[in-house]
Amino acid sequence: MVRLFRGGLTRSVFALSAAVLLASCGGSEAPAPPPTISAISPLSGVQGTTVTLTVAGTNFSASATTLSFAGAGLTVSAVQVTSATSATAQVAIAADAALGPHAVSLRTPSGAAAGSFVFTVLPPAPTLVSLNPATIAVGATVVDSLVGTGFVGGATVAVDGVGVTVANTNVASGTLIVAVLVADPAVSPGARHVTVTTAGGTSNALALGVNPPAPTLAAIAPTSGNAGAATAVTLTGTGFIAGATTVNVSGAGVSVGNVAGSGTTLTATFTIAVSAAGGLRNVTVTTAGGTSGPVSFSVNAAAPRIASFAALPDTVGLGSSSMLSWSGVAGATTCSIDQGVGPVSCADDSVAVHPSATTSYTYTASGPGGTTTAAVTVAVVAAPVVTSFVSTATDATAAQPVVLTWTTTNATACSIDNGVGAVSC
Repeated sequence: MVRLFRGGLTRSVFALSAAVLLASCGGSEAPAPPPTISAISPLSGVQGTTVTLTVAGTNFSASATTLSFAGAGLTVSAVQVTSATSATAQVAIAADAALGPHAVSLRTPSGAAAGSFVFTVLPPAPTLVSLNPATIAVGATVVDSLVGTGFVGGATVAVDGVGVTVANTNVASGTLIVAVLVADPAVSPGARHVTVTTAGGTSNALALGVNPPAPTLAAIAPTSGNAGAATAVTLTGTGFIAGATTVNVSGAGVSVGNVAGSGTTLTATFTIAVSAAGGLRNVTVTTAGGTSGPVSFSVNAAAPRIASFAALPDTVGLGSSSMLSWSGVAGATTCSIDQGVGPVSCADDSVAVHPSATTSYTYTASGPGGTTTAAVTVAVVAAPVVTSFVSTATDATAAQPVVLTWTTTNATACSIDNGVGAVSC
């Protein structure tokens, strides 16, 4: 029996007696407390990378401390306990590791760490490859396709500067975002930059051009021009930019030059080729802001052209023939020769004629631009006739020469043989 007294001696005897009693009963030292986690660093990592994780807490054991994560895709290696309150480990994050938080667990022989710390797996930072379209007009709304990599749900699209806002963002896939961009009517034209941000970071920036409003075209004067001629025109509308407005004419054969003006008026020269087809053309104007609606301009087709129409020979004897030939006929759909010849080809060709008297032939070429003619004359002459040829005597002497006398018709060159030579007809 232990008697208790007041005073320090009594307390010492009681403590000593308690110790002796504990020893006699076979007791041992109290177990070590379980570990705790007070912080981890870093709090996140990117898919496909390896990070060095530092864990702070209490009661870490140098001999048997393990670190693990909830879920798949995170592999732990090289756990090092540097003190009872600090440990490090290498954490390899698989490329397909589940995105989001993963609970952290640290265990020693005394138990598992208490607390609710998580390590968050992030996607790689996105990249931007292209924008389509890469421009937007002042006051316009466009649906823009952004192509790149690393796009995930919750991604946001941003446009720097003021005046262009993102009205809607749809992450269609890991490589495509469809966004609705709205340019304020008062925004200043110029360059902007578009980026995509996810939990993994912010992409590179791509340029977005803010262009002035698309022009409008209200009228053109005159409204027509002739093939083979240059026509000065005046165009009226809105949004014309000095030195940066193009005038376009549909179809072939019309070239545009000398474009000048700005604001609401432009002047230009339409040079219409001779071969330009007749009919209506569409005229539009284009600036960096877009292309206007069309107005009509009429091309009046040129009259047909006949490069050559000839007769060979152009003089024949009665009963002989001449060859009529033509070439270089353009702009014609039908061709003919009068004097009974009739329809002929509009391509290079020829036809034989047998006039009984001097005759003029007319080649007629007809087409959308009108009618053109060319004419040649074939002269018909009768065969020459010696109507008389006489001498003053049948015998000639040196003292008395003979005189020859003649008359002819239809002759242009006459001569006498036996050394006399050329004579008058």
